[in-house]
Amino acid sequence: MIAYILLGINCILNAFNTLLTKKFQLGFKTDTIHFVMYNFVGAVIGSIYFFIASGFKIEMNGITFMFSVIYAASVFLSLVLSIYILSKISISLSTITSTAASVISASVGGMIFFGEQMSLQHIVSAILVLAAVIIPYGKLVKTGFKKESIWACIIYFCYICVAGLITKFYTRAEGVCNSVSWFFMTNLILVVVCGIFAVCYAFKKHEKIGKVLCTLTPGQLGNLAVRTAINNISSVMNVVILTTMALSVCSVISSSAGLVLSALMSRFIFKESLPRENKIGVALAVAAVIVSSL
Repeated sequence: MIAYILLGINCILNAFNTLLTKKFQLGFKTDTIHFVMYNFVGAVIGSIYFFIASGFKIEMNGITFMFSVIYAASVFLSLVLSIYILSKISISLSTITSTAASVISASVGGMIFFGEQMSLQHIVSAILVLAAVIIPYGKLVKTGFKKESIWACIIYFCYICVAGLITKFYTRAEGVCNSVSWFFMTNLILVVVCGIFAVCYAFKKHEKIGKVLCTLTPGQLGNLAVRTAINNISSVMNVVILTTMALSVCSVISSSAGLVLSALMSRFIFKESLPRENKIGVALAVAAVIVSSL
């Protein structure tokens, strides 16, 4: 029961994070140094957060460090893609893309890698979620996609498929340290890598380090600070949730909730159009949650 409550809270946090990301994207310059400093600032905040959360005591070993390196690459891609994808497609389509990848990777990966068994209601729920995704996509294919939008969706889809399995692998790995230490090292790796890149960029462009570090505006820094806190809390909650809940079950519920919340934000906050196909998708997503909870 606690896992389901945490999952509900996590879905709300992720929806609010998407809202802040969209607002951030509207005023963000998508060049290399901005993306690097974006990751650098987020990682600095994350490192401080997890260092405090650990009680100023970090544990580390070889396998945890390996997971940290992999997860650092995942976090970097997540931050970059979350901004890039929203500059190419709507919030609704972004969530549809991530939902499709999440359901497929969770269902297939859960059975192949973790030996998870899906009950009848969870299979039906997964089918409903996939239908909620396929119907809007069918409409988009007919109306036509821009080439760069197609690539954005493909890259984002592949990333979600891989990222969805990393945390579950960590919860099953033997000999790993606590999750707070893992996330601290992940952020510390990003600080070092992005910091080195920023210094090299400043020397190459003959610019002062201070100017490079002040790439982001105060408003963007505030937005990033809030979203980093949300991401950090969400990451810890995911570890707790996946420790007691099957990946396939978690994916169906979170994906369905994400579709509904993103559709509401897309329509009422950003005034993006919500075609009939998307409304049908939302209805199917709600049905998936109901069936899954039976």
